[in-house]
Amino acid sequence: MTADAPAYFNGTFMPVSQVKVSPLDRGFLFGDGMYEVIPAFDRHFLDLEGHLERLDRCLQAIKIPNPHSIAEWRDICQHLIDADDATDTKVYVQVTRGVQSVRNHDFSGDESATVFAMCNAQSLPDPASIENGISLFTEEEIRWSNCHLKSTSLLANVLLKNASSVKGGAETLVVNSGRVVEGSSSNAFAVFDGEVHTPPNGKEILPGITRNLVIQLARDCGIHVVETELPLAEVLRADEVWISSSTRGVLAATRINNEPVGNGVPGPVWRRVHERYQAMVDELRSGG
Repeated sequence: MTADAPAYFNGTFMPVSQVKVSPLDRGFLFGDGMYEVIPAFDRHFLDLEGHLERLDRCLQAIKIPNPHSIAEWRDICQHLIDADDATDTKVYVQVTRGVQSVRNHDFSGDESATVFAMCNAQSLPDPASIENGISLFTEEEIRWSNCHLKSTSLLANVLLKNASSVKGGAETLVVNSGRVVEGSSSNAFAVFDGEVHTPPNGKEILPGITRNLVIQLARDCGIHVVETELPLAEVLRADEVWISSSTRGVLAATRINNEPVGNGVPGPVWRRVHERYQAMVDELRSGG
């Protein structure tokens, strides 16, 4: 991202370098806010409505009035990607509870939300990661009990992700009471005898927009998808394991904790779903 990357801050479009946030903003002090990351391909958003509706649900859950309507958010996001030089971009949107005159854990409900959005180029998965798969490591859950809210309080996720990065892994599978719930920044899938299993939506996982899309693409391929718990012991014996996220699409994992997944290469079920996903992205790029 460059210093002159397009941004939006409290009603004004400006280069991101000109955005100034108060140190008394509750987002800075407490992580008191929600966010979204919305991918676009050739200036066409991938499920913009789904991301904006989830942002609205999350803001309602923590009692921050949504500062914009869906239509207003749509215009803001479109303006940002149109102003950016990159072809494939992502818009980051963040809403915090706003600024208080003194640091105080309590909030009155009268605060004025701080609204920030910026656009920069997508860092798409490299061809080797797509073709050869990625390596995952497992870590025990250390996050709060409302993982379904896309909160800006991401310290635990940062630590979980770093625990794998330092070992050469691309992502961390989070394990809670012996069950894989999701990745540190992704949703998780496992394949058993041609059937796709993924944890159900609930407070333990983020209801991923790309997760929902992957489920639909799999079903469009005639693949049976079951939303069910994923015991770690079964995941380690799965034929295939995948992760999905807005910025990575759907990727196959070929190693977990330095042990091969299945036969150690991306599997045939993943390839069918990934081809559908890539075809959808290509259609967006062509204006479809």
